[in-house]
Amino acid sequence: VGERFTRSLSTYTQHAHAQRLIADRLASLMASLTGKDAVMRSLIEIGSGTGLFTKAWSELVKADQAHFMDLCDMPEYGVARHEIYTRADAEREIERLAEAEENSVDAIVSASAIQWFSNPQRFLSNCHRLLRHGGILAMSTFAPGNLEELHGLRADPMYYPEADDMRSWLLNYSEAEVKEERVTVEFGTPIEALRHLRLTGVTGSG
Repeated sequence: VGERFTRSLSTYTQHAHAQRLIADRLASLMASLTGKDAVMRSLIEIGSGTGLFTKAWSELVKADQAHFMDLCDMPEYGVARHEIYTRADAEREIERLAEAEENSVDAIVSASAIQWFSNPQRFLSNCHRLLRHGGILAMSTFAPGNLEELHGLRADPMYYPEADDMRSWLLNYSEAEVKEERVTVEFGTPIEALRHLRLTGVTGSG
Protein backbone atom coordinates (compact mmCIF):
# COMPACT_ATOMS: atom_id res chain seq x y z
CA VAL A 1 0.00 0.00 0.00
CA GLY A 2 2.79 2.43 0.93
CA GLU A 3 4.61 1.78 -2.35
CA ARG A 4 1.46 2.43 -4.40
CA PHE A 5 0.77 5.73 -2.66
CA THR A 6 4.42 6.79 -2.87
CA ARG A 7 4.30 6.34 -6.66
CA SER A 8 1.17 8.52 -6.87
CA LEU A 9 2.37 11.40 -4.66
CA SER A 10 2.94 13.75 -7.61
CA THR A 11 -0.54 13.12 -9.09
CA TYR A 12 -2.69 12.46 -6.00
CA THR A 13 -3.75 16.01 -5.11
CA GLN A 14 -4.79 16.88 -8.68
CA HIS A 15 -6.95 13.78 -9.12
CA ALA A 16 -8.28 13.03 -5.60
CA HIS A 17 -11.67 14.67 -6.19
CA ALA A 18 -13.73 12.67 -3.70
CA GLN A 19 -10.95 12.73 -1.11
CA ARG A 20 -10.74 16.54 -1.31
CA LEU A 21 -14.48 16.87 -0.70
CA ILE A 22 -14.22 14.45 2.23
CA ALA A 23 -11.22 16.31 3.67
CA ASP A 24 -12.98 19.68 3.53
CA ARG A 25 -16.12 18.36 5.20
CA LEU A 26 -14.17 16.54 7.91
CA ALA A 27 -12.15 19.68 8.64
CA SER A 28 -15.38 21.67 8.99
CA LEU A 29 -16.67 19.05 11.42
CA MET A 30 -13.47 19.34 13.47
CA ALA A 31 -13.87 23.11 13.65
CA SER A 32 -17.49 22.76 14.74
CA LEU A 33 -16.35 20.59 17.65
CA THR A 34 -13.38 22.66 18.78
CA GLY A 35 -14.45 26.16 17.73
CA LYS A 36 -12.80 27.94 14.81
CA ASP A 37 -9.15 28.91 15.39
CA ALA A 38 -8.95 26.71 18.49
CA VAL A 39 -5.39 25.70 19.40
CA MET A 40 -4.76 22.09 20.39
CA ARG A 41 -1.64 21.22 22.34
CA SER A 42 -1.12 17.93 20.53
CA LEU A 43 -2.65 16.40 17.42
CA ILE A 44 -1.94 13.20 15.50
CA GLU A 45 -2.87 12.87 11.83
CA ILE A 46 -2.95 9.39 10.32
CA GLY A 47 -2.28 8.99 6.60
CA SER A 48 -1.34 12.63 5.97
CA GLY A 49 0.32 11.89 2.61
CA THR A 50 0.42 14.93 0.34
CA GLY A 51 -1.21 17.08 3.03
CA LEU A 52 -4.63 17.43 1.40
CA PHE A 53 -6.49 17.04 4.70
CA THR A 54 -3.66 18.72 6.64
CA LYS A 55 -4.18 21.92 4.68
CA ALA A 56 -7.95 21.75 5.16
CA TRP A 57 -7.91 21.39 8.97
CA SER A 58 -4.99 23.78 9.52
CA GLU A 59 -6.96 26.61 7.91
CA LEU A 60 -9.68 26.18 10.55
CA VAL A 61 -7.94 24.95 13.73
CA LYS A 62 -4.37 25.11 15.03
CA ALA A 63 -2.03 22.65 16.72
CA ASP A 64 0.98 23.47 18.88
CA GLN A 65 2.43 20.01 18.19
CA ALA A 66 1.39 17.87 15.22
CA HIS A 67 2.53 14.28 14.75
CA PHE A 68 2.09 12.96 11.20
CA MET A 69 2.08 9.25 10.34
CA ASP A 70 2.00 7.56 6.95
CA LEU A 71 3.38 4.58 5.06
CA CYS A 72 4.65 6.85 2.29
CA ASP A 73 6.95 9.88 2.12
CA MET A 74 5.59 13.11 3.57
CA PRO A 75 6.59 16.69 2.76
CA GLU A 76 7.09 19.23 5.55
CA TYR A 77 3.65 20.74 6.08
CA GLY A 78 4.60 23.73 8.23
CA VAL A 79 1.24 23.94 10.01
CA ALA A 80 2.34 23.57 13.65
CA ARG A 81 5.04 25.05 15.88
CA HIS A 82 6.50 21.59 16.42
CA GLU A 83 6.06 18.77 13.88
CA ILE A 84 6.95 15.08 14.11
CA TYR A 85 7.02 12.78 11.08
CA THR A 86 6.83 9.01 11.44
CA ARG A 87 6.88 6.76 8.39
CA ALA A 88 5.43 3.60 9.85
CA ASP A 89 2.39 1.36 10.21
CA ALA A 90 0.05 3.70 12.11
CA GLU A 91 -1.90 0.82 13.67
CA ARG A 92 1.24 -0.40 15.42
CA GLU A 93 2.49 3.09 16.21
CA ILE A 94 -0.78 4.18 17.83
CA GLU A 95 -0.83 0.98 19.89
CA ARG A 96 2.73 1.65 21.03
CA LEU A 97 1.91 5.24 21.97
CA ALA A 98 -1.29 4.18 23.77
CA GLU A 99 0.76 1.88 25.97
CA ALA A 100 3.53 4.42 26.63
CA GLU A 101 1.65 7.74 26.70
CA GLU A 102 -1.92 7.01 27.71
CA ASN A 103 -4.29 10.02 27.93
CA SER A 104 -1.80 12.39 26.32
CA VAL A 105 -3.23 13.63 22.99
CA ASP A 106 -5.87 16.30 22.29
CA ALA A 107 -6.95 15.09 18.83
CA ILE A 108 -6.45 12.15 16.48
CA VAL A 109 -7.61 12.79 12.93
CA SER A 110 -7.54 10.94 9.63
CA ALA A 111 -9.19 11.32 6.23
CA SER A 112 -9.59 8.37 3.85
CA ALA A 113 -6.94 6.12 5.41
CA ILE A 114 -8.19 3.64 8.00
CA GLN A 115 -9.93 1.42 5.42
CA TRP A 116 -6.44 0.00 4.78
CA PHE A 117 -6.06 -1.15 8.40
CA SER A 118 -6.15 -4.82 9.33
CA ASN A 119 -8.05 -4.26 12.61
CA PRO A 120 -9.82 -0.87 12.66
CA GLN A 121 -11.80 -1.82 15.78
CA ARG A 122 -8.61 -2.37 17.79
CA PHE A 123 -7.13 0.81 16.32
CA LEU A 124 -10.11 2.89 17.49
CA SER A 125 -9.83 1.37 20.95
CA ASN A 126 -6.14 2.32 21.09
CA CYS A 127 -7.02 5.85 19.99
CA HIS A 128 -9.43 6.06 22.92
CA ARG A 129 -6.63 5.07 25.31
CA LEU A 130 -4.29 7.66 23.82
CA LEU A 131 -6.73 10.59 23.86
CA ARG A 132 -7.01 12.91 26.83
CA HIS A 133 -10.40 13.18 28.54
CA GLY A 134 -12.44 15.42 26.24
CA GLY A 135 -10.13 14.73 23.30
CA ILE A 136 -11.44 14.52 19.75
CA LEU A 137 -11.39 11.67 17.25
CA ALA A 138 -12.32 12.85 13.73
CA MET A 139 -11.99 10.31 10.95
CA SER A 140 -13.42 9.35 7.61
CA THR A 141 -13.33 6.01 5.85
CA PHE A 142 -15.23 4.32 3.04
CA ALA A 143 -18.43 2.31 3.31
CA PRO A 144 -19.86 -0.73 1.53
CA GLY A 145 -20.67 0.24 -2.05
CA ASN A 146 -17.36 2.07 -2.58
CA LEU A 147 -16.04 1.29 -6.08
CA GLU A 148 -18.86 -1.22 -6.45
CA GLU A 149 -18.60 -1.07 -10.26
CA LEU A 150 -15.12 -2.65 -9.98
CA HIS A 151 -15.83 -5.03 -7.13
CA GLY A 152 -16.13 -8.14 -9.30
CA LEU A 153 -12.88 -7.39 -11.12
CA ARG A 154 -10.66 -7.20 -8.03
CA ALA A 155 -8.80 -10.31 -6.96
CA ASP A 156 -8.82 -9.14 -3.33
CA PRO A 157 -11.77 -6.75 -2.81
CA MET A 158 -11.48 -4.28 0.05
CA TYR A 159 -13.50 -4.80 3.22
CA TYR A 160 -15.60 -1.80 4.23
CA PRO A 161 -17.42 -1.81 7.60
CA GLU A 162 -21.10 -0.96 7.85
CA ALA A 163 -22.07 2.23 9.71
CA ASP A 164 -23.59 0.14 12.51
CA ASP A 165 -20.26 -1.69 12.89
CA MET A 166 -18.49 1.64 13.26
CA ARG A 167 -20.98 2.74 15.90
CA SER A 168 -20.40 -0.45 17.89
CA TRP A 169 -16.64 0.14 17.78
CA LEU A 170 -17.09 3.60 19.31
CA LEU A 171 -19.17 2.60 22.33
CA ASN A 172 -16.35 3.42 24.77
CA TYR A 173 -16.30 7.05 23.58
CA SER A 174 -18.41 9.43 25.66
CA GLU A 175 -20.04 10.88 22.53
CA ALA A 176 -19.93 9.42 19.05
CA GLU A 177 -21.61 10.25 15.77
CA VAL A 178 -21.31 8.31 12.53
CA LYS A 179 -22.47 9.94 9.30
CA GLU A 180 -22.69 8.27 5.92
CA GLU A 181 -22.77 10.06 2.58
CA ARG A 182 -22.56 9.01 -1.07
CA VAL A 183 -20.08 10.82 -3.31
CA THR A 184 -20.22 10.12 -7.04
CA VAL A 185 -17.33 10.77 -9.42
CA GLU A 186 -18.21 10.48 -13.12
CA PHE A 187 -15.88 9.03 -15.79
CA GLY A 188 -16.38 8.82 -19.52
CA THR A 189 -14.95 5.30 -19.88
CA PRO A 190 -13.88 2.40 -17.66
CA ILE A 191 -10.25 3.08 -18.64
CA GLU A 192 -10.55 6.63 -17.25
CA ALA A 193 -11.82 5.22 -13.97
CA LEU A 194 -8.93 2.75 -13.71
CA ARG A 195 -6.43 5.48 -14.59
CA HIS A 196 -7.92 7.65 -11.83
CA LEU A 197 -7.33 4.87 -9.29
CA ARG A 198 -3.71 4.51 -10.39
CA LEU A 199 -3.08 8.27 -10.22
CA THR A 200 -4.46 8.41 -6.67
CA GLY A 201 -2.75 5.22 -5.47
CA VAL A 202 -6.05 3.51 -4.66
CA THR A 203 -4.89 0.14 -5.97
CA GLY A 204 -3.27 -1.20 -2.83
CA SER A 205 -5.39 -4.38 -2.59
CA GLY A 206 -4.90 -7.22 -5.04
